[in-house]
Amino acid sequence: MRRIVLSAALLMGGWARLQAGVYNLDPPPKYPSDYVQINALDPIWRVWMHLGELRAIHDAAKLPPQAQSGSLRAAYEKQLAALEARQRDNTLTPTDRVNLSACLIRMGRYPKARTLLEESLRVVPPDHSVYFLLLLNLASAYQEEDALLQRAIDLQTQALRSWPTHFLSWNRWESSWYRHAEHYALTLMRLRQREQIRNQGRAVNELPPLDDLFGPIRFVGSSGQYEAGGLAFEQWNRLPVDAEKIVLQLLLWRPLDPRLNWLYGELLNGRGQVDWAFSVLDFCQQLASNRELRQHHQVLHEAVKAYKELFTDSTGSGEDRRKQAMLLWMLAPRGVLLAPAIGAAANEIGGMAASSDLSGLAGAPEPLQTSEIQGADAPRSGAVLPDWRQLTVSFLTGVVVAVLGVLQWQQWRRQRRVVSMEPSNTAEHFAPK
Repeated sequence: MRRIVLSAALLMGGWARLQAGVYNLDPPPKYPSDYVQINALDPIWRVWMHLGELRAIHDAAKLPPQAQSGSLRAAYEKQLAALEARQRDNTLTPTDRVNLSACLIRMGRYPKARTLLEESLRVVPPDHSVYFLLLLNLASAYQEEDALLQRAIDLQTQALRSWPTHFLSWNRWESSWYRHAEHYALTLMRLRQREQIRNQGRAVNELPPLDDLFGPIRFVGSSGQYEAGGLAFEQWNRLPVDAEKIVLQLLLWRPLDPRLNWLYGELLNGRGQVDWAFSVLDFCQQLASNRELRQHHQVLHEAVKAYKELFTDSTGSGEDRRKQAMLLWMLAPRGVLLAPAIGAAANEIGGMAASSDLSGLAGAPEPLQTSEIQGADAPRSGAVLPDWRQLTVSFLTGVVVAVLGVLQWQQWRRQRRVVSMEPSNTAEHFAPK
């Protein structure tokens, strides 16, 4: 199922157009809102799965029948059918118009979305609470046509100027976040418009370079070259602290934009997520081609095997950190800040314990024995042999604890001896006899 959802969007030809925010005030029950997902600190694999589901909503994805049942696409089709029935009965509320336009945009039915939204702006009064959302959704629908990009920029600017102080469907943090992200969406529109003017209608054979959404950032390491799992400090310092969240929010609105996906992958690589950065760039490679993208993809492809060997176990669960702990222990400086003798011994034993393959620390649990399946009172056959690794670590730990106890006892005795001594009277040595 996961492979079907993630690859469904690859059936679509060409590069996806830019979109502004797409707002659905009653979305199908996947996430309560984009804001919740952005700030839920979900693992990357879950975010990437949701992006795949959003891509599969588009009509051009053409999900196979076995993937339709229970999918996000099916939920959107159900919502669309209910809203279109109200449209035929002429009972659409302003909120229904926002939700219906969002369904049409998500499915790629842009002409119908534009017609609906243009009519909505005529019948919904400008002082209505959802009027600015109609402007934003219409800006998103207009961006699918190069000739309408300027109109989309005008609508986006108008929506930001008319942003309400309070909106009942959002709390103040949600409203502030969406407005913050929409400013970046407007910046992206203007960057793409300048690009159109420079190209002057000429056909572009390969994917254009990354957008300067955060200014002129070069995704290179300290060596000045592209590196797996690293970004030069002076480049990282130019990024806003919420750069990854902003790009992810834009991706939730336009999940098929290959350049935004590429930018998201570069940010993941910059914070050391080499395996997921490779997955994102691999997806971009299948959508479109670019020489720089191919070079970065190749660098990550060569590094991802070593990354997985170091940071994940054989099952790919990412929970086995023994190799990483062993490497850090081997590279750790010795004898600089440690107490003489006993401190160095404790440090070495701790490193050995952290990197040892002890049962129960990681990996799959051992299968239950027959007696355990039958019950706790069932007789067990055979003798239970002790694990020599556990005994060794336990013995060495006991030695360390015993030595520390002896040293503490000697220190306590010396302190007690000093306290019990009478202080000498200096005056009696110089008194006249």
